[in-house]
Amino acid sequence: MDWFYRYPFVYLNSAFIVGILVGSLPVPVIFLLLSLILIIVLLWNRKYQRHFHILLMITFFLLGWGSFVNHEAKINNIFSSVIPLDDQPVEAAGIIRSIAKTKSGKYRIEVKNVEISNPKTQLQNRFGYFVYLAEKPELNIDDTLRVTGTFLLYESQRNPGQFDLQKYYKKQGVYGLILPEKNTTP
Repeated sequence: MDWFYRYPFVYLNSAFIVGILVGSLPVPVIFLLLSLILIIVLLWNRKYQRHFHILLMITFFLLGWGSFVNHEAKINNIFSSVIPLDDQPVEAAGIIRSIAKTKSGKYRIEVKNVEISNPKTQLQNRFGYFVYLAEKPELNIDDTLRVTGTFLLYESQRNPGQFDLQKYYKKQGVYGLILPEKNTTP
């Protein structure tokens, strides 16, 4: 029995996942080589001589790749709009998603659906930031938090092999942190 008919979702999902993985590779030449290898393997194998199956697999592969590229472009667009705010005083408002105590004893509040503004810029976007406070705030999840302070971007990787905190949080939709003014209580 034809394996594609027995397990069609396995083949389609694997093509989609390979498309996502190939989209994350930094060099477009690698994408072209892997695409060519995939097509050759599918054409060489006698099970996949039907053009419909090949076209379907390639379509799902391209959907996975396109999904990844679209997501990356959206993240980079938001990040480029946040860069001018680095080390600038801002006012921000958003919805609290989590409150956690850090190893240093401070409280980290994750805020999403944020509106950030300063005299030069106003951003209304679906991104997040962290607020660090010395004392536990009297706030709950889903409360609205308004903060005045300094917006800081996370540092990117400086040395080869070093953990890239900026890239890690950027993929989660968190582009920086806000250090509240000294006498500010949310």
